[in-house]
Amino acid sequence: MKKLFLTLLLGTVLLSPVLVLAQTLPQATSCDAYCKNMNGLSFPDEGTCICNPITADSFEGIIGGIIDFIFKIALFLVPLMVIWGGVLFVTAGGNPENIKKAQKIIFWSLIGFVVILLARGLSDLLEEILGI
Repeated sequence: MKKLFLTLLLGTVLLSPVLVLAQTLPQATSCDAYCKNMNGLSFPDEGTCICNPITADSFEGIIGGIIDFIFKIALFLVPLMVIWGGVLFVTAGGNPENIKKAQKIIFWSLIGFVVILLARGLSDLLEEILGI
């Protein structure tokens, strides 16, 4: 508990100069300018701006965004599942039932990743063929 507290305290002390020395951004003249380039402009003075969170202009763009989101989640989860299967394998203690469980976790996480890769590749191939 002390190590966690000291780590958080040290992180806060090290990050505070970064936060204090942050530069101010140029002021946006309208909500449209603010929404188009949020990273380079600060909030306009004219009131509340509600920007459209969907940046896609077409149905294909929305589907592509969903596929990219699922692919990024898979890229995050597959290594975690393989590590979890490895931990179960190491801690099985020679129990054949636990070893089989660990092998199944690793096997099916890799199969799932291959399916996600093939789906991503197939969607990219179809876009290339159809010219979308």
